[in-house]
Amino acid sequence: MRGSAFTASENSAGTENPILITGNGPSFISIGGATLRSPHVEYPIPLDKNGSFFVEISVPDNASTESGGRLDIRVSDSSGRKGKADFFVVRPGTSFAPGVGYPGQNIQLSGQGFIASNRFLSTKNQVDVTYWAQSGSPTNPFYAQTILGTTQVDIGGKFVFEFRIPTNARLPSTNRILVSPRFGEVLTVIHFIPNSQLTISPGAAFVGDEIIVSLAGMPTGFALPADALSIGGSRVPVPGYFGVPGEKPNTDSSGSVSFTARVPSLTSGQHSVEIIGATGELLTTSLTVLEGTLQLFPSRTNCIRPIQRSQLHCCESIRRVRRSHDFWSRRIRATN
Repeated sequence: MRGSAFTASENSAGTENPILITGNGPSFISIGGATLRSPHVEYPIPLDKNGSFFVEISVPDNASTESGGRLDIRVSDSSGRKGKADFFVVRPGTSFAPGVGYPGQNIQLSGQGFIASNRFLSTKNQVDVTYWAQSGSPTNPFYAQTILGTTQVDIGGKFVFEFRIPTNARLPSTNRILVSPRFGEVLTVIHFIPNSQLTISPGAAFVGDEIIVSLAGMPTGFALPADALSIGGSRVPVPGYFGVPGEKPNTDSSGSVSFTARVPSLTSGQHSVEIIGATGELLTTSLTVLEGTLQLFPSRTNCIRPIQRSQLHCCESIRRVRRSHDFWSRRIRATN
């Protein structure tokens, strides 16, 4: 922390009581109304000839900081001059990557806002992570514990922990992850596992284009049947069957699989994409079938009216008159 515009030390040069931030009486640093003491700051703090100072502090874990949010920090020097600023204390929280995961899949849990490890305070924080998978009925649930492991909290109060979702977790289910730090309060994180999902990429394509069909949350080792996929009500060939190039789609250890398919001959617009799952459930999404674009050059023109038979006779008579006129004109010129 850096301060300026406090009492200049040169004003007290040669005196027995130089200007300092002493940590005694009214001269101290406070956070959220609580005086900062050792080991979070080292007093006394001298001021230079410009009334400035620089000091390293650490935010304590106490009643004023544990709730997080915006707090004020106040400084008073020994001559009574004061200064104030505010800063934000991050509350403990977590996030998942990817945001959606299924049993047997590896995901990453990231934490922030925890009490930081600090070698100057001899503080080495770590968190124990346990997974509690929901069991029982929706009206009377109970939870089965799986110990996932331990990871260190860094000097910024953050951690990253990768784990595999326990295979006893159900679809769908609302599960709990307990993050238990060595220093600080236990944090309960909700981890929701949705039903099986069907996605396609891209979401818009032309007839005959290849699209990628992806399934997640299926049973491990599930082989997709030949007639499982339909688009717009039309059965679509699946790789590995009836001479279609590629391997038969089989789900991996996390119940996921992706394969390519071609858009059948459909009218433009949005069409449903359906796959029959392992237990006969129907998974659905949608695909937009595109159409070609026409451009006319020029964009404006005149209509050409059809010529009637009578008009054709009239035109022929005119041509005969013109030929006769040209003949006699040449005879007259020759005679002269």
